[in-house]
Amino acid sequence: MHHALVEVENAGVVMEPGANPWQRNTRLRVIAEQVFKKIAPDSVQEIRRQIDEGVLSLEDLDRLSQEAEGIATGTIKIIFGTASAIDVALAFASSTEHDEDILNKKAMPEISGLLGREMGTAIPPEADLSEARKKLIRTLLLTELISSLPQESVPDALRSMDLPKETRHIEKICQVQCVIPAVLVSPRILFKCSSFPKAVNESKSR
Repeated sequence: MHHALVEVENAGVVMEPGANPWQRNTRLRVIAEQVFKKIAPDSVQEIRRQIDEGVLSLEDLDRLSQEAEGIATGTIKIIFGTASAIDVALAFASSTEHDEDILNKKAMPEISGLLGREMGTAIPPEADLSEARKKLIRTLLLTELISSLPQESVPDALRSMDLPKETRHIEKICQVQCVIPAVLVSPRILFKCSSFPKAVNESKSR
């Protein structure tokens, strides 16, 4: 008995996860690899890792493919709506609003890297979010304080601290400080640096 669809079925191909060759493989990782090899080859390995860890969805990848130049900070852009270090630092320092997304997408290493490159901060990529936020706020406050003092007036204790030293980093931090909510300037955060009270006392005694 002849079925009308036999020829169509014979001529067709099966497209499913794991199918060979790769053109028939609908697995998300395989499709993403082929797309990003063309538009962002340097980021393929990171994209692959985030897919394997369940961090990036098809929707996320679609958004990133439209902004190929921002792949290196793709997860950050998805979470914060921007990859600007200044905007990310302000948003992260001033609110816990994005914490759930940061945890779900395992984005702390990416945030640490962005702020380190663009602002000179030293936040451990594996840091707990609460501790990372406190460290960032202390860095912002102390860096801005030191930058406002004449060089000869900066206490040795502050001068030796692990704070941003490059002018381009300090300028960005000062931009954040111009808009950071005053409520964040908490003595408990600032004075958690054990050397800070001593440094202030030294400065006052001069």
